[in-house]
Amino acid sequence: PDARTSQVFRERICLAIPKEQAKGKSVCLADFADAPFVCLAGTRGFRGVCDELCLKAGFAPNVVFESDSPDVVRKFIALGLGVGFWPERSWGALEESDVALAPIADPISWWKRPSTRSAKKPPSSTRSYWTS
Repeated sequence: PDARTSQVFRERICLAIPKEQAKGKSVCLADFADAPFVCLAGTRGFRGVCDELCLKAGFAPNVVFESDSPDVVRKFIALGLGVGFWPERSWGALEESDVALAPIADPISWWKRPSTRSAKKPPSSTRSYWTS
């Protein structure tokens, strides 16, 4: 039987913006205080983390659309209907979409969440993202 262990997954949270607005550098979250936000539904833990980031930046997000699907959030952002928060890796790459990820410089934004995994080490492609 596989021993189970609780580990912490730590990942940078970025701001997903329409690709035509991307300038290839990090952004200050406060600069988006008046922007419309497209988010995961408020019942998700990730949404609470994002709301807290906005509060630390001095504003409450103007949420214009919520969905339970990260794919729907990405599509709405690609259509230019708003900006949104996006985990750097766990929701998948955005290279082939009309959305770009901009690292958030202020406030620095990391998402830590517990994850129960097998005691076996994760594959080498993801090992660097796991901490003890």
